[in-house]
Amino acid sequence: MANRALFATVASSQRSRSKLSPARASRSPSRPSHSPKASSRAAAGRTIRGICTVPQYRERPREGFEPYDHGVVEAGDEQTPGRFAATLAVLIDWTALLLIVAVAIAVASVWLLLRTQAGRYDVPEFDSLAAVAFVTAAVPMWAAWQAHRLYSYGATTGQALRGLRVQGTPARRAARLLLHPVALPLWVWIAATGVLSGSRRIAVIVLGVTAIMMLLTGVTRAFRRPLYDMVTGTRLVRAR
Repeated sequence: MANRALFATVASSQRSRSKLSPARASRSPSRPSHSPKASSRAAAGRTIRGICTVPQYRERPREGFEPYDHGVVEAGDEQTPGRFAATLAVLIDWTALLLIVAVAIAVASVWLLLRTQAGRYDVPEFDSLAAVAFVTAAVPMWAAWQAHRLYSYGATTGQALRGLRVQGTPARRAARLLLHPVALPLWVWIAATGVLSGSRRIAVIVLGVTAIMMLLTGVTRAFRRPLYDMVTGTRLVRAR
């Protein structure tokens, strides 16, 4: 009887262990397989994914060219100024030209008064030519001053006062002035110089080219991008 009781106790303990073994197996974390075949399959999968993946490239703008939003800007935004701000900058530059011409006329008048003793004598021919040349030289001097500001600082006088600047390389910023409507007084001065020198053909050519540039500038501004920005690869933005 004692042997039978002992045998029953051992059998029951073995059955209880067999019931607990699946729970312990589920609690124990599964160990990854480190077989050579599994490692080779994983490496092959990574290689195939690397070959099939297409690399993404971002287009980089060329040097001197700035990305440009081709939409028409009326009121402007945080970066691109509106037409009113750009037009006001042009008017300020023309006002500066008028002030320079007024100062040149005042200086030339004082010079002639001194040379003729307040009008007692006739004006010598050399003095009159010098006075006219001094006054007319105000226009190219003004244009050279604005080109220097664009080359060195990236803005004309009017643009700087309005908080604007031109993006692009220094040479492109300076070349932009020749195609911009703000340079209209310079082209008129060149045409007038041609007429005074007896070459009306030069004056007609200059005025014709200027009129065509102004027309193309208006058309390109209305539909896509101003002509002077398209040719020179520049852009007018708000200074930060």
